[in-house]
Amino acid sequence: MSDNFKKEYVTPPSAGATKEKFGNFLQSVRDHLREDYRKQYVIRKTLCSFLVFLFWIMFWVPPLGIFGFLIAVVLTWLSFVFWHYSYWNYQGGIIQNFLDGLVRYGTFWGLVKKTILQYILVYFWITLAAPAFGFFIWRKAVKHNQVLYVTNERRDIWNEN
Repeated sequence: MSDNFKKEYVTPPSAGATKEKFGNFLQSVRDHLREDYRKQYVIRKTLCSFLVFLFWIMFWVPPLGIFGFLIAVVLTWLSFVFWHYSYWNYQGGIIQNFLDGLVRYGTFWGLVKKTILQYILVYFWITLAAPAFGFFIWRKAVKHNQVLYVTNERRDIWNEN
C-alpha cells in the first residue's frame, strides 16, 4: 500500500524562473499588438496614464497612506501596459457610436470646449478601465491567437495609385 502513495518532492521555482515568466508576460502583451499600432498613440497613452495616476493618488493615498501610493503606482502601470487593448475595445463600441452620433448645439467656442472635454473624458475612461478591460481583451487575443490593430479608414487621395 505504501508503494501507491509515494511522496514526490518538487523544488520551488527559482527567482530566475519568476523573472522569465514576467518577461514572457510582457512579451506576450507586446506580441499581440501589431507593431504600427503599438507605436501609435504614445503621447495620449502617457498623458492619460499621468492623469489616472493623479486620480488614483487622490483616491487611495488619503485613507491608506503609503500603501495607497503603491496601489496607485501598480494600477497606473497596469493602465499603461494594457492601454492599447482598452482603446481597441473602445473602437467601434457602444460609447464611441453614441458619441459620434451626438448632435451638439451652441456657439463655436462652446462646441470646441464640449468636444475637447468629451475627448478628455473618453481617454480618461479608456485609461481608467484599462487594467480590467485591457487585461480581458489581451486574454481573449491570447486564447484566439490574434494580433490586434486599429484600421484607419482615412485614405490619402494624393498618394493613391
